[in-house]
Amino acid sequence: MISYIGLEEILREHSKDRKYLHDHVGLSWDTIAKFKKGESVNLSTVEKICLEFNCNIEDIVKIKRDPTN
Repeated sequence: MISYIGLEEILREHSKDRKYLHDHVGLSWDTIAKFKKGESVNLSTVEKICLEFNCNIEDIVKIKRDPTN
């Protein structure tokens, strides 16, 4: 399962919120909702965030392993 918990951490570190992603990074509200729900997003979207906050993909995207497997 994909987790974007790192995105929340990055936003907190930079004192930004989801509205900043919409207004300054240019993400749609639908895309922002996908992050919250842990749904798949395009890598170019993650790239925009990484460039904005000078971070790496692995700082934003985490893989949660199913402990039953």
